[in-house]
Amino acid sequence: MELKEDSQVLGIWFAGGVASDWLAIAVVGNGTIHAEMRFRYYEDDKTFDSSDKKDWYDFRKDDTPENREAVVSLLDVGLEKAVTEFGYKEGAKFPGGTGKEAFDWLQKQSFCEMRKATSEEVKKLDEVRKDQLN
Repeated sequence: MELKEDSQVLGIWFAGGVASDWLAIAVVGNGTIHAEMRFRYYEDDKTFDSSDKKDWYDFRKDDTPENREAVVSLLDVGLEKAVTEFGYKEGAKFPGGTGKEAFDWLQKQSFCEMRKATSEEVKKLDEVRKDQLN
């Protein structure tokens, strides 16, 4: 998932469990809403360069007020179900704003460990994510 300071973020959703977690983000740009979701199944205790299994899903919709509402509602329900019905211990949501505001919010979250990637690391991560995209 790529987040830039000037991104227009509709929201970030997170649900964490004992053996897995779920993360989703929806951003707007160039007339399109792009939403990405990642399920992570823990295999080790590494944050970066982990052998954890990850499943990626994404979709794009035209940027209209109706589609913005639908995407946010869909991911809100996903977070609610993850916490209330699927056994995840914690849930958190960034309600939207700029990429800078999202970074500030993420840095305060106990579940989030971030690092700035080099352009080479971004290319490698994109290749891995594309291979895992369902």
